[in-house]
Amino acid sequence: MGNGGESSYSAAQVPKLDFFAGRIRAVLLAAVVLAAGCGRPPAESSGVLAESGPPPSASSTSSGIAAGTGDLVLSAAVAQILKADRRTGSIVERCSCVAGRRMAEVHFVSPELARQPMAQAFRQIAEHYPQIRWDSGGERVRVVDRSAIAGLLKVRVRHFLVVEDRPPQAALPALWQTPEVQSYMRKHGIRFARWRAPAARAARTSPRVIQGNNATVAEILDRMVEGYRPVYSAWAYRECRSHAGTMIEIALY
Repeated sequence: MGNGGESSYSAAQVPKLDFFAGRIRAVLLAAVVLAAGCGRPPAESSGVLAESGPPPSASSTSSGIAAGTGDLVLSAAVAQILKADRRTGSIVERCSCVAGRRMAEVHFVSPELARQPMAQAFRQIAEHYPQIRWDSGGERVRVVDRSAIAGLLKVRVRHFLVVEDRPPQAALPALWQTPEVQSYMRKHGIRFARWRAPAARAARTSPRVIQGNNATVAEILDRMVEGYRPVYSAWAYRECRSHAGTMIEIALY
């Protein structure tokens, strides 16, 4: 954890230099607005992301514990199971849309079940939620809700390169800035769900390189998890669909 005066290793996406130019313009604009607003009381920050903006760079949107029950949400449980087994993987899940452009949890796992050996835990999860399947036959463990569409994960990104030391503060936003991802989301009416920032600051690590050429979004997320081990052990994609379109959340655990 660093203090406000600590310098951080620069993160860059290549060759999207216009990404940084846009950041510079945004900083200058913010300075003008701040100067114009001197003497006014500061507006209360809602802590949420603008509707058209990219998703957060934090590891997850909550503690992973369902309020009032003590159970774990599925994504947090899967990450805990994988970490205990020293494996990496992913969870694709369909949730429910609720008011305020948010998602409601629909799959829960007891803490006791999450502490069981991986194969036993995933078998019990599949028995309780028949639409959820898991596969550990490959290099990574995949836990998939068969009712999810998750087309965004199949989008191929022509070139992706990020170097950073506070994962995933640069890598996730850089992925959402790629033209291939932005084009797919506009075409299919996909938005990021509303999100609140965590209180904790991302831990500093040695510089990590996340790179992919003609790789799918899922493959790039896999490389993020591998590159950030042992900080993270899984990535989670969650979606919900309504008459207003599709909302998604993507995070590392």
